[in-house]
Amino acid sequence: MTRFHRYAPWLLVVVIVFLDQLTKKIVMVNMNLYQSIPFMGNAVRWTYIHNDGLLFGIDLPAGGRVLGIMSLIATVVVAVILYRMRREPLYTQLLFAGIMGGAIGNTIDRLWYGYVIDFIDVDLPDWIMH
Repeated sequence: MTRFHRYAPWLLVVVIVFLDQLTKKIVMVNMNLYQSIPFMGNAVRWTYIHNDGLLFGIDLPAGGRVLGIMSLIATVVVAVILYRMRREPLYTQLLFAGIMGGAIGNTIDRLWYGYVIDFIDVDLPDWIMH
């Protein structure tokens, strides 16, 4: 195993967290809350919202900061799993690192703001959502 293979997943995590937080700051500065800008017609839009729910806006009575603590614990667990995956194929590690990077970005939001800053709005056809 080369050094690149050993550190690539962790580098990807750092890059994703950086880009996640950067794009969210850009949205916060340049868009109004609930503002929507078509990106790919009506199929994909940039829509600035605060998501204080768990997943896809599903509300939980626990609140954003409690979810932040739970997210932090889950992120530590995922980091341990990623570390133990060091003998798995690189593509598997990179996929897992991508998920971890996004999870860390959302955890930062929850702990800092009490909600996740979301802005990618994909409009799925009704027949998919039923």
